[in-house]
Amino acid sequence: MRWGAIMHDVHRAAGTPVFLDPRGRRRRWLVGYGLAVAVLCILYVVLLVAGLTADPVRPGGAESVEPPAERAPRPAEVGVSR
Repeated sequence: MRWGAIMHDVHRAAGTPVFLDPRGRRRRWLVGYGLAVAVLCILYVVLLVAGLTADPVRPGGAESVEPPAERAPRPAEVGVSR
């Protein structure tokens, strides 16, 4: 076959549809599921950004958190009476 004949066959085949969906059911199905996936992705990103930018929540509220002690006493420093 010559190159021109091959290209003619390719152009002729490219003009015909791969499948025919005259009612548009497949398109509506794909658009619906595409929108659902897009909404889920957007919600995930919103939750991710909110989680990264929010202050941490501590149990009991912020008032119950005490500052750490200067230094914990060592066992040798604690007076042991016998």
